[in-house]
Amino acid sequence: MKLSFFLLSSLALVWGGWGTLSRAALAQTEPLPPGQYSSQIGDGLGFQVGITEFFVNDIGDVQGSYIIREEDGLTLGLLTDCGQEAQELDCLWFDRYGSGDLLIEFSEDWGSFQGTWGREDSDERLPWRGVRDRSGEAAPDSSPEAESPAEPETVER
Repeated sequence: MKLSFFLLSSLALVWGGWGTLSRAALAQTEPLPPGQYSSQIGDGLGFQVGITEFFVNDIGDVQGSYIIREEDGLTLGLLTDCGQEAQELDCLWFDRYGSGDLLIEFSEDWGSFQGTWGREDSDERLPWRGVRDRSGEAAPDSSPEAESPAEPETVER
């Protein structure tokens, strides 16, 4: 009986230590490096081109902003309440069309991302992807993978 108690206690101690180690390792996620990404944002009919930018504020929270080029001008938006786990980021977006969530996964080198966005009042998910601008000057339509139509159509989100 004493041996069983000793084994169970030892196992609990080791198990608990491993659990603590795993949680500590997860907490040390590599922070998202700030920067701009030439982006393509799906609108249901094609893609709009834009710039998506991420940064870390003074208290260590990831935030962002974006500009989408549309036929009638530019749409400016904010990315807030971003949660990061490893190479994945989950943010809330806000712009003139409303709000919703953005779920993205970055490449291992943070050079690009693939993701989806949706409105808070809909189950529809549309693509949002980007390629990091390493020159310091964002060029939203310079991506070789851009699938935007010659004349982007605007669809209200």
